[in-house]
Amino acid sequence: MVARSDLLAVELKTLRKGRGVSVAQIGDRVGPALRTLCGVADGANVAEIRQKVGDRLEKLAAELPDDLRVAALAALGLHREAQRPFYQERIRWLAGYLQRDERTARRRADEALERLAEIAVAPGVGQNTEAGSSGDEWYVSELRCVMVLDRPEPEAFEYRRITANRDHLAELDLSLTVPRDLGDPNAPHDLQVEVVYGGTLVRRQRESANRFGFVLELPEPLRRYDSTEFVLRFGLPEGQRMRPHYVLAPLRRCDIFDLRIRFDRAHPPRQVWQVREAFHRDLDDGTARGELVTPDPAGEVHLRFRNLRPALSYGVQWQHG
Repeated sequence: MVARSDLLAVELKTLRKGRGVSVAQIGDRVGPALRTLCGVADGANVAEIRQKVGDRLEKLAAELPDDLRVAALAALGLHREAQRPFYQERIRWLAGYLQRDERTARRRADEALERLAEIAVAPGVGQNTEAGSSGDEWYVSELRCVMVLDRPEPEAFEYRRITANRDHLAELDLSLTVPRDLGDPNAPHDLQVEVVYGGTLVRRQRESANRFGFVLELPEPLRRYDSTEFVLRFGLPEGQRMRPHYVLAPLRRCDIFDLRIRFDRAHPPRQVWQVREAFHRDLDDGTARGELVTPDPAGEVHLRFRNLRPALSYGVQWQHG
C-alpha cells in the first residue's frame, strides 16, 4: 500500500483528538495509512504502536518550519509542554506560544498536519528523515545577518534562533571561515568574536588556517524542541582585508537565512551577484556567478533564502573596479 497525503491528513486529524498519541485506544485511532508510514506490524501491541508512531511523526515534524513543527507536535500531543488531555487545551497552549488567537492557532495546526502528510509521502523525504536533521543535536530555525562594509573595518552581526533536537543541550559548537586575502597571503589573519546577547563564549580555537571555532554556553540548558536566540558580532582586525563575498555554507539544517549587506556608497561595487547553491571552492576561485543584484539607494542588498542545502553556499559576491 502506498500512503496518500490526503488519507494521511485525515488520519492525523483523527489521531489528534483527546490525548493525541498518548490516547489509551491508540490502536483504534491509527489508520492503515499511518500504520504503513510508521511500519506498524499487524498484531503490534499498544506500546509498540505508540512508540513507532510517535518517533516517526517527531522525525517528520523536524522537517517543517519552526512554527509548523511546534503546531504539529502540540496538535498530536507530542510536544513536552503541550501534553494536555484535550485537543482544545493544546490549541490554547499553541495560541500562547505563537502569540496569536485560538482561531489562528487552530488554522496553523491544520496546516501543520497537512504539510506533515505531504512530507511523509514526498519521494525521498520520508526515507531520509531519520538520517537528516534528527541526527544533529540542534538546527538553525532562522539566521539573520547584517554585514556592514561602510566602516573602517568590516563588521557582521548575526542573529540566530536555534532549536534543540535533544534534552540538556547546554553548549553550541560554532565556527566561521575567513579566507585569506589573495593579494597578501602573509598578512596578519584573525577574527574578532563578541556575544551581544544570548550566551557566553567559553572556548575559542583555530581549527585550520582559515577556520575559527568557538563554543557558546547557553544561559540555561535546552530541552528537546526548545528554542533560544543569540546575537554575535564578528569583526576583522585593523587593516585586514576580506574576500569580496559573504556566504553561509550550512553544515546542519537551516530553515531561513536572511542577509543584508550595506556597501560603502562612496566606493560602491561595480557588480553584485546573488550566490545560491554554489560550491565554496568556486567562490574562492572567483568563478561563482549568479543573478545580478542592484543595491538600493542606501547601498544595501537584502536577500532571503529558505531550506538551505547543507555544504552549499548562499549569500552575496561582489566585484570592485
